[in-house]
Amino acid sequence: YKNEYQYVKDSVSVFIPEDTFYKDTHIDFEVTNAVVKIGNPTLAIKKNVSISIPSAVVSEKERNQYFIASKEGEKLSYNKTYGKGNNFVIYTRSLGEFKLVKDSIAPIIKPLNFSEGKWLSTIPALEVAISDDFSGIQSFDGFLNNQWILFEYDFKTNKLTHDFADNIVIEGRNELKVIVVDNVGNSTIFETHFFRSQKP
Repeated sequence: YKNEYQYVKDSVSVFIPEDTFYKDTHIDFEVTNAVVKIGNPTLAIKKNVSISIPSAVVSEKERNQYFIASKEGEKLSYNKTYGKGNNFVIYTRSLGEFKLVKDSIAPIIKPLNFSEGKWLSTIPALEVAISDDFSGIQSFDGFLNNQWILFEYDFKTNKLTHDFADNIVIEGRNELKVIVVDNVGNSTIFETHFFRSQKP
């Protein structure tokens, strides 16, 4: 465990720094059907292990839609992936199986408590559901009449909430824009309008 190791197979490279493990450990390294297997996912490690997969199989145009996913059975999970030269690289403290995958599906945005063109004079806040079924949400922004607004995000319900008490809403017609970007850069823009009266 006091030594560093570099494993290479089928142009896939795995680097394990010294003192990554707590004791001497047997590690399997395999590359089969484009799936990289390194060690056991239940094994605790102290440092990041780097996994590098060549990007030559991916066209330049689509490269930003790919990432190295952790694989547990049929489940694929996002890892922050970097482009370094002709490779995709991740740094991870979890071992197990990994695979290069593509995410070309943009996030979904749905209004929850309003619809286009309706009067919203009696509700205290706007509620919008956002979701992404693969790489996950990276960022979101909301604009009311071209002015940025604060949305609070509830991770458990995937709900954005804007409180009208912020006093950015105006009398009459309001234009709303919501932009959501996933972790590989796919984006969705939702635009609508509603009406609201500020008068008591």
